[in-house]
Amino acid sequence: MQRCHHEASEAQGDGASGRRLASWRQAVGQARQRGDLVVFLQRDGPAGSATEPLTRGWTLHPDFRVEADDALLRFGAEDAFAGSSLTLELRSRGVSSLSILALPGSPAAEATRRGAEQAGFRITAWQAPL
Repeated sequence: MQRCHHEASEAQGDGASGRRLASWRQAVGQARQRGDLVVFLQRDGPAGSATEPLTRGWTLHPDFRVEADDALLRFGAEDAFAGSSLTLELRSRGVSSLSILALPGSPAAEATRRGAEQAGFRITAWQAPL
C-alpha cells in the first residue's frame, strides 16, 4: 500500500483507485475488528525508483496507518518473504493463513503469494474491485 503504486493507478482517472482504496479500508477495518494481524509491507526499491526509501512514493498511502497491534515490515525483493523477517513475524504470532491485498496483476503480489505458499501459509482468496 505504498503511495507510488496508488498514485500511478489514480493517474488513469477511471475511478478504480478510489473504489479499490475504499474496499481496502473496509477490509483492513474488518480484519482489525476480528483481531486479525494486519501487516503492512514496505518495499525498499533501488535509488531513483518510485520505491526508493524515504521518498514520497515509498511512504504508505495516507489512507492507511499502522496501528499498535499491526506490523510494518520492509523488504527488498519482489517476494516479500525472500530475505525478510516476514515468515518469522507471522509464525511468531500464530498466523497460518493470509489474505493479500495488492494491486491486480502486480508482479510483486504474485511473487509474494508464491513465497507465502512456499513458506507453508494458506492463502485466502480476496478479490479487490477494479
